[in-house]
Amino acid sequence: MMETILIAVIFVILLVVALAFYFKFSAESVEQTAENVCLVSNTVLLASIAATPEIACSIEGQREPCIDTTKLLVFDPNRDRLPYSTICSQKVSFEQVYPVPDNDVVCTSNTYPDCTIYPFSEPEGTSVEAGIRISTPVTLYYPLTEDYKLGRLVIEIFP
Repeated sequence: MMETILIAVIFVILLVVALAFYFKFSAESVEQTAENVCLVSNTVLLASIAATPEIACSIEGQREPCIDTTKLLVFDPNRDRLPYSTICSQKVSFEQVYPVPDNDVVCTSNTYPDCTIYPFSEPEGTSVEAGIRISTPVTLYYPLTEDYKLGRLVIEIFP
């Protein structure tokens, strides 16, 4: 009788240890999958933001493949969600790349057009260093001066 109880206790202990290892590796797999989904969804977001009609420029009623910088000024970068949301927290901004700016100035209605960084979305709690930074080139159009400058759409993904 005692041997049966001892074998049952050893079996239960082995079962608990095996389940603990299984759930540990399963949780790591789920975290890795979540990171992959986050990266893929932000890559899709990178492509879709540049084509958003709210910020795309149009000249004489014809849509052009560029970003209207005056339209970027009206967006509140502290809004909770992007029009195209993803499962992870990210900061989205447009940066002027060429001509190379002398210094980085965040764009507001007071600093426009002598600025280089246009915050598009910066949710609260993103003051930590970004884990992944992805970007794509865009053309920035300045309608006040009718100039085109090379820019970059940047998404910083936070852990």
